Amino acid sequence: PMRGCIGPGAYGEKLGFKDVVAFDMGGTTAKCALVENGRFSVNSLYYANGYVKGFPIKSAVIDIVEVGSGGGSIAWIDSQKRLHVGPQSAGSTPGPVCYGRGGAEPTITDANLVLGRLNPGNFLGGEMKLDVNAAQRAITEQIAAPLGCAGESGMIQMADGIIAIATVIMAGAIRKISVEHGLDPRDFVLFSYGGGGPLHSCALARELSIPTVVVPPEPGNFSAIGMLLADARIDTSKTFVGLLSDKTVPAMAEIYRAMEGEAATSLAQEFGTAEVFFEHHAEMRYRGQGHNIKVPVSGLKVAEQIRVAFERDYKRRYGHADAKAPAEFQALHLSAFARLKQPEIARLPRAAAKPRLAETRRLYIGNAGGRVDAQIYRRDALGPGFAAAGPAGIEEYGTATVVWRGDGFGVGG
Repeated sequence: PMRGCIGPGAYGEKLGFKDVVAFDMGGTTAKCALVENGRFSVNSLYYANGYVKGFPIKSAVIDIVEVGSGGGSIAWIDSQKRLHVGPQSAGSTPGPVCYGRGGAEPTITDANLVLGRLNPGNFLGGEMKLDVNAAQRAITEQIAAPLGCAGESGMIQMADGIIAIATVIMAGAIRKISVEHGLDPRDFVLFSYGGGGPLHSCALARELSIPTVVVPPEPGNFSAIGMLLADARIDTSKTFVGLLSDKTVPAMAEIYRAMEGEAATSLAQEFGTAEVFFEHHAEMRYRGQGHNIKVPVSGLKVAEQIRVAFERDYKRRYGHADAKAPAEFQALHLSAFARLKQPEIARLPRAAAKPRLAETRRLYIGNAGGRVDAQIYRRDALGPGFAAAGPAGIEEYGTATVVWRGDGFGVGG
């Protein structure tokens, strides 16, 4: 998940987008993280298997929210006849029903297939054929019929319901990393990748009122590109407890100097680089509180500057700040970066363009009220500057992008 956030940050910078929601939907889960002003947030505590039931691990990790809503997430009905999606997943083995590998329970992928959003003859570039009839039967027998939705229209209605529930779950994850931190998702660009991300990005953007969606090249394998674009980085932290005052700030600065020296030495030994950049964050709170916020304090040398930064971030997150209450430190965090040689994004190799095939397919588009004739494009045949409008489908190896009615799209270059 960490490398999946580095790619959006690098691409966003090249495209002129500093504030990005990185959204990665794979086979079992959907993950999202914020890139704010070109940087992602790092936590010092990670809960393996989730915050509620997970095991806490003291390790630096990117602040990622993950939900059980991937292509293989199973649609099911509870004892009160309510439709649910996930967190159980068919994964890749046996996989969705349409894979024909033994999967018996309908999934998000099966729903996308029966809604026309996946091409059964061109999945993975035609290497794998999908069984539309099997997906239709599974949704009809296990979801539509038990809920009293008869015929093809009932099956389509339930497939759309599966996608709608998944959209709400994924939108909730994005709200958790944005709204709950005092940030408005409408101010961000949705950077959508993974095998399932582009299929759902227009619906998700509409749910959150996000105006712009970016689908990078090779979205199904995009996380791997992050490994090529990553800087060498060390994250360290020290406990530092004390009231914010003119007496504690010099002590804080001294600790940061020592941390910087250790980090620079480690990076030089491992990567042979002398050029190192640093970022400072302090965990702070009002005296007596039980929760902290992480405040950027790079370059802040006096207590008054740090107080302003703390109150600004506190008010952004909680809607208010107390100008009279004392503030206190709890911990100091240092991020040290060393620039490594990286490939030029614009020169990464691309597959040779193939002739464009004129094709129209019936797609179920939510804001069109049902199935509509949509133009289908092959992404590798669309050159820089190409522009069109939805409803449309854009197919490529590993995924497809669904463009809703009224949404425009284009190819940058």
